[in-house]
Amino acid sequence: MLSPNNPDVLLISPPHVPDNAAAINTRTAPRPWGLVSLLVVGVAAFVMCFGMLGAVPLFNPDEGLYAEPAREMVEMNEWTTTLLNYVVRFTKPPLVIWAMAFTYKLLGVSEFSARLFVASCAFTMILITYAFAAKYLGRRIAFLSALMLITSPLFVAVGREAITDMPLVLFMAGAIMAFYAAFQEKSSSAKWTGYVLVACALMTKGPVGLLLPAVIMPVYFYLRGQLKQAWAFYSIPTGIALVSLLALPWYVVEIYITKGAYFNEFIMRENFARFTSVVDAHKGPIWYHLAAIMAGFFPWSLCLPQITWSGCSSLFSRGDNKTGSQENAIISRLKTAHNRTKALDQPSQLILLCALTAIVTTGFFSVSVSKLLPYTLPAFPFLALIVASYLDRLATAGQTRKLLFPVLAAAAVYGGATLIMPLVITHMKEAPVELIGIANAYGLCVLVALSSAVALSLRKHLFPALVFFACGLFALTAFFGTQLLPSASKVFEEEIPEYGRETAASADPILLYDIRKPGFPFYSHRKVILPPDHDALVDDLSAVKSAFVVTRARNVDELLAIKGLKLKRRGDRFAFMVWAP
Repeated sequence: MLSPNNPDVLLISPPHVPDNAAAINTRTAPRPWGLVSLLVVGVAAFVMCFGMLGAVPLFNPDEGLYAEPAREMVEMNEWTTTLLNYVVRFTKPPLVIWAMAFTYKLLGVSEFSARLFVASCAFTMILITYAFAAKYLGRRIAFLSALMLITSPLFVAVGREAITDMPLVLFMAGAIMAFYAAFQEKSSSAKWTGYVLVACALMTKGPVGLLLPAVIMPVYFYLRGQLKQAWAFYSIPTGIALVSLLALPWYVVEIYITKGAYFNEFIMRENFARFTSVVDAHKGPIWYHLAAIMAGFFPWSLCLPQITWSGCSSLFSRGDNKTGSQENAIISRLKTAHNRTKALDQPSQLILLCALTAIVTTGFFSVSVSKLLPYTLPAFPFLALIVASYLDRLATAGQTRKLLFPVLAAAAVYGGATLIMPLVITHMKEAPVELIGIANAYGLCVLVALSSAVALSLRKHLFPALVFFACGLFALTAFFGTQLLPSASKVFEEEIPEYGRETAASADPILLYDIRKPGFPFYSHRKVILPPDHDALVDDLSAVKSAFVVTRARNVDELLAIKGLKLKRRGDRFAFMVWAP
């Protein structure tokens, strides 16, 4: 555990210390505070996850790739093979699409219905993180960690999008938490819950939902010196059988129905090929996901460098080295670190698991050649527990000065963004002018909240200062988010939903030229034609008597040269044209 006098120093608990958080965590708040903190977290999470959830159109291409297959699933009554634009789509297992389709059945087809399941997963993950931390680390840490998730930009953004990443976070992170709780409490129900969640992860994004927990948990128990006990407790052969029973039948049926095409397209291309090569131009450098975490978990990520440094310094400090050789010194330090991990008390064991989860998840996706921003999101709940635990111990020890670097870095980023963002937005193509005012006001308000929190901390009230800043950050994000969402929708989608609904009233073919909008059929309720180039567009038009063409506004002058193609409406970004020769 961390020393109360110096939070940067790890202490090893003696064997007689009970493995019970309630017995060793003296910072557990009284029950009334626990109820208030849970209520605050619940309300804040509800607002952040569900507020204005259906107020803007689908964001393409990501949301269209899942919301539209769910709509077609309901329309075609095809519940085994997923379709996109009425063509078989192989890229993901169907659990999230099933959930969206079920929501459509209950509430009707809408943007709100498409996002409801994902937002519910984000909301549930926040509450689970709170409950998990409250049980094993104390309510103060639970409160802080939940607020960190609620105010992390990437977690909030992905938690409101109709895509598969947040459900994977819930199932994978939830499985790791369930496995930990099961071993601590010797609970069979928690153990089997973990296996069920792994099966759900497999049905959400494929093998990665099984692979990462299967690496993280054994390594954790090896470091703790409990590998044999864990093997005996977890009934692994039975657990594998349960996961297989729940997840494999659909895979087998789908591979059979598609005559092996699903295996080639999803298992080989979307998993093996995506890991070893560039797929869909999703390439990034080795440090891509470290940068994604620093930005997506901001501002709390600013504490991670010093936590990493102090943790490694304590864990790998010099051990006994009688020979003095460099090789033996390294071995000695590794052995010392291993012995220290075996002797950790219960809270420190959990922090070890959190750190291991973050390292394995980030490392795995960093090695992968193809990269996307949300890939490392399963690490975010564990990062929140690490940072919240560290900050709480600083507050307990009165070590305000330890936050000097994170506070100055946050002030520099928010202040710099306030100065630079107007210039950046001005040079962005087709960006709404109102974004400048939103960016300026948000940056200035956060700086005021940060300054107020610093002033409060200087009066020896560090924990209240942290809570004040987190709550202020939530309030500002929620307030300015209501203004940002319509502006972002205008930039990316503009009149696409209107064009789609207008074409739905006609039987004429719809052609999308030079735009990637897989969600267009969500509004038109019809298949669209996707000519790959100008010549293909001319050929497709010449084969029909009349048609609609939706394209980028910049292509209008070029397309008006095609005889019979007329402009019906033109916006800043997209144009609606009619073919009537």
